[in-house]
Amino acid sequence: MHNARQEIVEKIVEREVIKEVHVGVSESEMAAIEQRAAEEKKMLMRQAQEDMKQLIDQNSRTAQERAELQLALDKEAEDKRTLEEQKQKLAQKLQVGVMNSGWVCLR
Repeated sequence: MHNARQEIVEKIVEREVIKEVHVGVSESEMAAIEQRAAEEKKMLMRQAQEDMKQLIDQNSRTAQERAELQLALDKEAEDKRTLEEQKQKLAQKLQVGVMNSGWVCLR
């Protein structure tokens, strides 16, 4: 056999591992979030417009009802004044009639 010389060679092998750690959201996730936010904003704007329309309609009805109530109250007050005037006229006629008839009215 052949006399071979054995050589021990020491090798140091360094291995470098690079790991990338992403903090936060990716671009695609961010785009999806922005799209959902835009859709939600549109929905909220539509809902706010509907609510404002309802409030305006309600205020219009309330103003109309208030005007109708005021007219009814004014009519009722006028009717009361008219009745009071008629009552006074009848009382005056009654007094004149009693005085002309010779009756004595004791109060």
